[in-house]
Amino acid sequence: MNTKADRRTPGFDQRREHWKHSHVPLLYDWMLSRKCPWPSACVQFGLGYDSRDTYTDRTLYLSERTGETGDANTLYVASARVANEHATRSADVTKKWSENVYRDPLPSSDFRIKKKIIHPGEVNRVRELREGVVVTHTDHPNLFVWDIERQPHRKDTSKGVESNVPDLTLVGHQANAEYAVESVEEGKIIASGGKDKLVLIWQMEDYETLLSSKNSHLLNRTILRGHSDTVEGLAFNPEDSRRLVSGGDDKCVFFWDTRKSAATGKINDAHQGVRMSQELVSAVFARYRDLVFGRDFALSAVTCLLVVRM
Repeated sequence: MNTKADRRTPGFDQRREHWKHSHVPLLYDWMLSRKCPWPSACVQFGLGYDSRDTYTDRTLYLSERTGETGDANTLYVASARVANEHATRSADVTKKWSENVYRDPLPSSDFRIKKKIIHPGEVNRVRELREGVVVTHTDHPNLFVWDIERQPHRKDTSKGVESNVPDLTLVGHQANAEYAVESVEEGKIIASGGKDKLVLIWQMEDYETLLSSKNSHLLNRTILRGHSDTVEGLAFNPEDSRRLVSGGDDKCVFFWDTRKSAATGKINDAHQGVRMSQELVSAVFARYRDLVFGRDFALSAVTCLLVVRM
């Protein structure tokens, strides 16, 4: 990220232009760029794909944040055509990252919006639970679950239009839960962290007829207490859905067994910044030890934490 101080450095603009025009074509064989009318806080590839010899059409979720303009906040479901390995179009290999990338229209086959959902509030985070079903975080205590196929496509996103109604609302947080959300077992288990310093877990089997009725609510099954500040990042053990790691603005990383009320492990002063990045915690679990990777707002390098379990 370029800071204001960087931009004041003599020659910064020239070096940046040189990097865009000369280095980017060497670093990337393929690049797809689409200029949106509003900034996006989150972008994520989905599970859906259609693979051909030279390309793969990938499902892509992205949001638009309209701030205080009054225009609707949206969640887009798009299809992006991604070049396969060793199959990049020759024109793309030499493409420069210049204004033409933004100005020239993309072929309709390269990027197309399949569905537009008007979201109740800005979308801070989206996670796909299983193909075609996603959960979103916004500036609110509740989480929203969306069955994309069931949701109507909204063409009008102007001021005053009503939001889409989520297929399921996950309730339990006592303060805004804006970023930390993860799932495991194809979305059957969902974990969330928030400003209430809690980690909440929902079991989708508690909802007998999942996504069968509009405006339904599901209360969390489990509460994990230990953090003394906002929970910013979460990661499940992909091999054992009962094991979870969390990171927070208290500079602590907690290890959890969801069958127990107390944490099974804790690292104090796990980072040096004022607060942790929302993407702080990812975890690689082994039989005898857990390896946790995270990024600190105050540090440019990735911080690695290794915990040996006896």
